[in-house]
Amino acid sequence: MKLRQKTSLVLSFFSLFCFSSAAFSEKVFIESTAVSGDSEYTKAFYELISQAVESYEDQELVTTEADANLVLSPKVISLGEAAIVTLNSRNKKNGDISSQKLKIRSIDELDIAAERLIDALFQEKSVQDNSAVGQITRDEQTILAKRKKSMGRWFLGFGPALAHNLGKDEASLMHWVFGYAWELDTALLKLEVEGHDGTNGNDTNMGGLGFGYTHLFSLANHSPIVTADILWGSARSHKMMASTSSTEMEDNEKDGFLLGLGAGYLFYRTSDVNLETSLVYTHFLGEINGKSPGSLATRVSLYF
Repeated sequence: MKLRQKTSLVLSFFSLFCFSSAAFSEKVFIESTAVSGDSEYTKAFYELISQAVESYEDQELVTTEADANLVLSPKVISLGEAAIVTLNSRNKKNGDISSQKLKIRSIDELDIAAERLIDALFQEKSVQDNSAVGQITRDEQTILAKRKKSMGRWFLGFGPALAHNLGKDEASLMHWVFGYAWELDTALLKLEVEGHDGTNGNDTNMGGLGFGYTHLFSLANHSPIVTADILWGSARSHKMMASTSSTEMEDNEKDGFLLGLGAGYLFYRTSDVNLETSLVYTHFLGEINGKSPGSLATRVSLYF
């Protein structure tokens, strides 16, 4: 293909692209802001809504309502320092009408409110029901900033435990766990090592290395939780008699998977140091001397 033909093709494609973009762009007209109360919001809210619209490449601001496909009507109701901001929209092509509103504590939050209202409009989402639309409020930023500091943390926990089917009924154990946790909103993903060790000369033990999951039922500072763990490790039963045969000796310790389930409460989750109290049951997926061992533990853990 000759250079002139190539150039013509590129220019034609570029012209078609520009025409298509212009043809499918939404023409938006913004009416003057209606204000009830303090008039300092009037110009500011209009300008912020205009900037939010211009941030969308497929939206074009026009100066007259006659040229527009979409008409926006911003409104502010002043409540002292606080205010309720509303954005009404009217689509001239299909007649659709919508309205979104937010409450702000001061004029400093007006830019965030404008962005969230425009995002909710163009993404067809409810700004009240979906806090993930657009920006977040100052309160949400503060909470998020605190939680970001604790997104990745070490943790250490310990407490008394009671074993069963480990060669001695209801053997007393000391339970411990150590690892690293990643917080993802209402979840903690953990890499951990844990053990259940006998006390008072009892050589019973059970433990392993693996992964854990904690689900939080609330984003508040304190939250109820449930936990689940899967580990690879071993379990050893208490030696009842010194005259145990070699076959029984080999059966006293086995490798295998351990599953743990628990429930409890996580305190001070937005702080740098968190406290967890939980009741945890750990089950060994195997048999020692024909029985499947397990352990029930009360645990106190610190995340730091």
